Amino acid sequence: MFLPGLAQCAELCWQLRGQAGRRQVPGAKVALQHNIGLGGAVVVTIYKMGFPQESRLIIGSAASSSGSSGLEGFKAYPVFKEIENHLLQ
Repeated sequence: MFLPGLAQCAELCWQLRGQAGRRQVPGAKVALQHNIGLGGAVVVTIYKMGFPQESRLIIGSAASSSGSSGLEGFKAYPVFKEIENHLLQ
């Protein structure tokens, strides 16, 4: 199942961006994710914040925007919208 791995990915990104709230690890610079799947498949991923100045601008503008996000044209938009709906429940 892919959702636990996706949840780990989101949490690690929030940690690196300093957006993890009470769970925030002070000074997080690098993050490690590992998953073991069916059939013994293993994935290990290392995250590092790239372009921190630019990403803060994008994150800030995305959080403050209202109305249409402009993302509706992407093929994956309905999938992520459905994930968002389930997370809100």
